[in-house]
Amino acid sequence: MGRKADEDVGSAPIRPLRSRSARRVERDAGYALVDEMRDGICLLDEEGRILHVNPSFVALLGGSPDGWIGSDPLLGVHPEDRRRVANLFRPGARARRKGALVYRMQSARGAALQLEATAREFTDGHGRLRVVVGIRDVTERENARRALERHVELETRVAEISRFFVDLEIGAIQQGIESRLAAIAGLADAQHSWMYSFSTGVEEGPELFDWWREEVGERAPVPATRAIAAFPYSTSRIMSGQVYQVTDVDALPPEADRERQDMLARGVRSILGIPIMSGGRFVGFLGFECFDRENDWPEETIMLLRMVGEIFYSALRRRRAALDLRHSQSQLMQSQKMEAIGRLAGGIAHDFNNHLAVMLTNARFVRQEIDAEPEVFAAIEDFERSADHCAQLTRSLLAFSRRSPAEIVPVEVAEVVEGVEALVRPLLPSGIRLETVLARDLGFFRVDRVQMQQVLVNLLVNARDAMPEGGAIRMHACRRPLALAEAAEEGLDGCREYVVITVEDTGIGMDEETRERAVEPFFTTKEIGRGTGLGLAMAYGIVREAKGSISIASEPGEGTTLRVFLPAVEADPKDFDEG
Repeated sequence: MGRKADEDVGSAPIRPLRSRSARRVERDAGYALVDEMRDGICLLDEEGRILHVNPSFVALLGGSPDGWIGSDPLLGVHPEDRRRVANLFRPGARARRKGALVYRMQSARGAALQLEATAREFTDGHGRLRVVVGIRDVTERENARRALERHVELETRVAEISRFFVDLEIGAIQQGIESRLAAIAGLADAQHSWMYSFSTGVEEGPELFDWWREEVGERAPVPATRAIAAFPYSTSRIMSGQVYQVTDVDALPPEADRERQDMLARGVRSILGIPIMSGGRFVGFLGFECFDRENDWPEETIMLLRMVGEIFYSALRRRRAALDLRHSQSQLMQSQKMEAIGRLAGGIAHDFNNHLAVMLTNARFVRQEIDAEPEVFAAIEDFERSADHCAQLTRSLLAFSRRSPAEIVPVEVAEVVEGVEALVRPLLPSGIRLETVLARDLGFFRVDRVQMQQVLVNLLVNARDAMPEGGAIRMHACRRPLALAEAAEEGLDGCREYVVITVEDTGIGMDEETRERAVEPFFTTKEIGRGTGLGLAMAYGIVREAKGSISIASEPGEGTTLRVFLPAVEADPKDFDEG
């Protein structure tokens, strides 16, 4: 028994030493296994401090293994994510550890990362609480996911904008675009958004739609026509259909110095210009500016913003088409009214002309056959003059109603204008100057010579009567193609050349109501007995019959400008059959 006792006593201290050694071996084997893992692994103690990190952890977050030992694993975690990560890492939080957690962190090298972490709690051989945390880099995955979510959001917003404008009333389109500019500025992460649209407005020149974020403060925009001249580098690219994007002011080339100075003066950090094209033609552009950061817009965002620009332009074009339709309907009603008045006037004038012919014939017969006192002959002559005046009026009415036959032949433009000048000069008082300017190579137009002379004489006489105190009349003739907007406004063919004869005066001008009614039959602002109200109406009818147009521009006290547009003839009159 003594020997047995000796053996028991001698062997008693040896068992715990073996146990600690075994645990050390087990721990080292565990660390070796962890160190071979591709994911970053760290072991936390009961206070949440790091006990061990594997090489993958160090490779991912930087630093050194010794530097991480004893440190807080929350160092570098994004402030907004720190609470969630602490709940995952803290010992005793077993119930809150459900699945993986994605959070943002800045590595020891300063790189912004997005990490996915899982944690498992256990008790070591000494009964102490431990947490093993596994992390992996999911930055690319999360960026791709967020980009996809943003793309889907953008597509959804673009679809909403498209549906919004489909059913929008014409009168609400302008307000609708202004409100949606704020929405797309949010999609583009911009503080300022604007749109210029060409050839869609009621007035001449481009339309501007502008939005500013409140904290930036609204600033006066540069008019588009001035911007085109002031910033040739950017506008030339946008007008050629290229996207213009500046994310670094200092990276602009020397030829963009005006753009650089403007951005620096206004505090713009980045700018995006997206052209709006229709049928391969530049029709406007969208612009975005950032004042708080340098924004690099991805291609997918630019593509969707371009679609929004096209939606805006389509809505504006629909509004313009509706306004043009209303204008055309108004012109049609006016034309129908004039046609009805013309038929009525023509019928009356035809019958009246027959009676005048009888009266004039008998008056001349009486004057030849009787021997009467001079007073009687004077009365007969007054009767003849009045009847002749009435006959002239009926001839004007017949011409207005198109009952008089017209001889439409190619006529030399310069010959007609010079002939009218010779006719009118004797009718002008000394206080009125007439200047005639003829461009080179005017060529020919197809008109009735007499009717065309009548048109120009009417315009010049009206100009004379508008200047009772004297002034100047300028008659100018040229041959040129028309701009598309000008051709559309006048209802003419934008693909051919026109002879344009302009008569300008420095007279009293016309207000809007007078301009609207200027070509109405029998409408006149002259004193009773001085005008019939048929001059401009006849001129308008003659020019429209020749497939031309007359435009009137006038303001009270600013004089009047009338332009006669007639199709130019390319060939010599010998190449045409007369009649």
